[in-house]
Amino acid sequence: MAVADDQPVLVLGASGGFGGAVAAELIARGRRVRLFARSPARLKARFGAAAEVIAGDVQDLAALSKAAEGCGLVVHGVNYPYHQWVPYLHTATQNVIKAAQAVGGTILFPGNVYSLGAGGPFDELAPHRPNSRKGNFRARLEGQLQDATKGADGKAAIRVLNVRAGDYFGPSVRNGLVDRIYGNAARGKTINSFGKLDIMHERVFLPDLARAGLDLLALGDGLGAFEVVNVTPGTRLTERAFMTEVARVAGHPGLKVQVMPWAMVRLVGLFNPAIREFAELAYLYDTTVLLDGAKLARLLPQFRFTPLEAALKTTIESYRA
Repeated sequence: MAVADDQPVLVLGASGGFGGAVAAELIARGRRVRLFARSPARLKARFGAAAEVIAGDVQDLAALSKAAEGCGLVVHGVNYPYHQWVPYLHTATQNVIKAAQAVGGTILFPGNVYSLGAGGPFDELAPHRPNSRKGNFRARLEGQLQDATKGADGKAAIRVLNVRAGDYFGPSVRNGLVDRIYGNAARGKTINSFGKLDIMHERVFLPDLARAGLDLLALGDGLGAFEVVNVTPGTRLTERAFMTEVARVAGHPGLKVQVMPWAMVRLVGLFNPAIREFAELAYLYDTTVLLDGAKLARLLPQFRFTPLEAALKTTIESYRA
């Protein structure tokens, strides 16, 4: 899966968390980066002249394919609100596959734990056992990416690296969940959480995920055509202990943590489709879902995750900038 250093890398979704983190890591490594997004001005403000920025929508296959010309790697960082996954995330992924097929490229894809069900730690060979509609959707999405590596239907075979991880946090991650944790802590406000505080929850510092993905790609033929690698620091803190650490690093030890009742979430969901879809994932916060990171340790024995305190400090300070 190695990509020639002189080839540009097409990054999709660079205005979001995963795509933005990978773009920043590529630039730090001196790689040529091409960003494709609907809001080019926003990306130019963030990355300046360090990256080529092309305006376009991933739903437009012709424009996406043109942007992918000459690229050996396509970073699939596109995402949509839960209630728009169907049809937009589906069609976006189909277009990313077709664009990669046209250039014989590799796709870097951010997987998640939704398709695994509850329990773990799950290794990369764990079967899909989804217990939600979104879990079923993610299983199908991964299946489509895997099928594309087989060159079915007369189409060119591509390669896919699926870096699977839990919830993201970091300086480029912003949404209604993380803002209520790290943003609130930065301002000394009550931290809002969901589910049970005495269970463990899978999280990854997003810059670490970006580093791991690119380091894995550098292994080239050491990876399979469709490779899944769990990226987890293996931190085994309960939610209560994690939130205590967030408050301490933010300079507000003892900060109150308020658990939002699922009944209230579902009530709000009657009027907000994104919240309604989030409520379906209550099991992720009421039961433990963990990943096994042994494969990553074997493939990248020198890789080191950012210490939790440093990762939290960087994340919290980003809210104060």
